[in-house]
Amino acid sequence: MTRIEQLKQRMAEQNLAAGIVVPGPNFFYLTGLGMRLSERITMVVFTLSGDDFVVCPQLEAEKIRRITGIEKIYPWSDEEGPKKAATEALVASGLKGKKVAMEFGTARLLEWDLVRNVLDKDVEIENFDEILEGMRAIKDQDEIALMEKAVVCVEEALKAAQAFMKPGVKENEVSALIEATIRKFGGTGGGSVISGERGCLPHAITSDKELEEGDGVIIDIVAKYQGYTADITRTFAIGKLPAELEKIYNIVYQAQAHARAKSKPGMTGEELDALARDKITEAGYGEYFIHRTGHGLGIETHEAPYVVKGNHVPFEVGNAFTIEPGIYVPGLGGVRIEDDAVMVPGGVRILTGYPRELIVLPVD
Repeated sequence: MTRIEQLKQRMAEQNLAAGIVVPGPNFFYLTGLGMRLSERITMVVFTLSGDDFVVCPQLEAEKIRRITGIEKIYPWSDEEGPKKAATEALVASGLKGKKVAMEFGTARLLEWDLVRNVLDKDVEIENFDEILEGMRAIKDQDEIALMEKAVVCVEEALKAAQAFMKPGVKENEVSALIEATIRKFGGTGGGSVISGERGCLPHAITSDKELEEGDGVIIDIVAKYQGYTADITRTFAIGKLPAELEKIYNIVYQAQAHARAKSKPGMTGEELDALARDKITEAGYGEYFIHRTGHGLGIETHEAPYVVKGNHVPFEVGNAFTIEPGIYVPGLGGVRIEDDAVMVPGGVRILTGYPRELIVLPVD
């Protein structure tokens, strides 16, 4: 069954006459065309009747036709704007007054106003994200293969960074090398490089700080390959770490290893989160583990399902996600180890193979 056939099946189950998708991750997933939202409105409308169509700027019409295979295009010019084309398309399709869905997480007020004004201001628009997130959460073998290509880009970038780092090298110099290496291996993306005490800030911004002897260096790299993502983090040592930071590294290492070994289908996001969190809490650092244990991965770096307390949905075979516990202590620094995993019968398959043991880099 194709993705569009699966989509129509789920739409029928919810009595949806149509689902409207705008440029973004879902657009790419369903059409194969990567586009970004802009001031020029573009919408692809999937109808239960099968008469799908696109409303788009005139300058994008031929590209969209060629890549998506959708023949029914309602183009609009910059001079006239999208209202006339959208009205013609939505009315001609017989959707006026019908039950339709839009992406609550992606569609903007621009698209909402346009659709509501044409169909019916009082019509209730359903959340299309619920259907699309469920579909995207289960990866097929082709998607996993692309994620593995992205993993190669990240691991080659980690190798390059490891060989380059030493005292006196700046964080942003390492980051530039990471980005260049990803491109060399066919991907796009980059990495954050956070050293020393600033490692206590999980989302600190890479700076011109020079690496120093005794620094821990957290490198978090995200790369895309043909639309699919890898997200890997390793923490390196520039010479010998302070004793407490080395202790923290070992705690995170053991917690992450436990989570990798014990994760399996049927466990909820909350149960998966607890695999790592309980180990860190038992070691006395629970208050310093200040984020979820992981997140889904695919077209987006962060997508469903989430490895977090409060997520009571069981994970399924085909779910791709990260396992990334961390400890962050102000005044000292931080440690995070992150791998990418896919649920398989009985456990997980780890897509990443870069060493997890503490790598101590020479200082001379």
